[in-house]
Amino acid sequence: MYSQYPNLSISRAIVSVPDELQNYCNNTLAGKASKSKQRPKVQNKELVRTVMDADHRPYREMARRIRTLFDSICVSGLLEEENNRKNKKYLKAYSLINQIEEVNNSRVRNDLIAAALMNDRGLYLYNDKKIIGPVPGVCIGDIFLYRSEMCVIGLHGQPQAGIDYLHASMSSNDQPIATSVVVSDGYNDDDQGDCIIYSGHGDTKQDQKLERGNLAMVTSMQYEIDVRVIRGFRNESGPSTTSKFFVYDGLYKIIECWFEKGISGFGVYKFKLSRV
Repeated sequence: MYSQYPNLSISRAIVSVPDELQNYCNNTLAGKASKSKQRPKVQNKELVRTVMDADHRPYREMARRIRTLFDSICVSGLLEEENNRKNKKYLKAYSLINQIEEVNNSRVRNDLIAAALMNDRGLYLYNDKKIIGPVPGVCIGDIFLYRSEMCVIGLHGQPQAGIDYLHASMSSNDQPIATSVVVSDGYNDDDQGDCIIYSGHGDTKQDQKLERGNLAMVTSMQYEIDVRVIRGFRNESGPSTTSKFFVYDGLYKIIECWFEKGISGFGVYKFKLSRV
């Protein structure tokens, strides 16, 4: 797919990546990977902090191609779904629908299928890389219709959770590190523009715990590691699968953290984020 994989500008590699994995990533993005579904078994991933180059075009082109591929798979799924509906209508008109064994009537979202196929074939933009800071190829203001698309592009790796973070095993200080958050009005976040009061992650029926994403946010605050912020907006006119869309809003610094009683009556971690 690509003639050359541009080198990321790396200011610090916390965990080194094996040479064989680096070669695999390069070959995959160069379109030289095997078509087999077999992927190398890797124990460690590379964690890098990026600094954007002056020439952003190579990364931008890579991101554009990956997003185009993702969209193409989604559209292909929609066309197949439409054909299935037409076939069912035809069979029903001729009283043949009862002769068809329907294994599963539930609808599988095409964006999830696209993401799963691309992940299975190692086609995520920065496959086996975890990036701290700006994602090369993604600009402030970029719009995404699906969370799964943000996973494919490397912007936010959690298909549901609002806090994306790196596990402690990937960090030199043995602490999880937050990389990105999704700000949404459904989670009692106070969005003031350049300043955000972000609610932590946890069960609403008990006090939140200082673990996983919450602990990663505290670690990023202590080490002054910026996090990417994505804002979620409701799309009232769109179908159920795209009832929200997401806009990348750049890097924010976590400047304060506290624990308070939430609307549910249980303790909630709060994080104050300020635009860098």
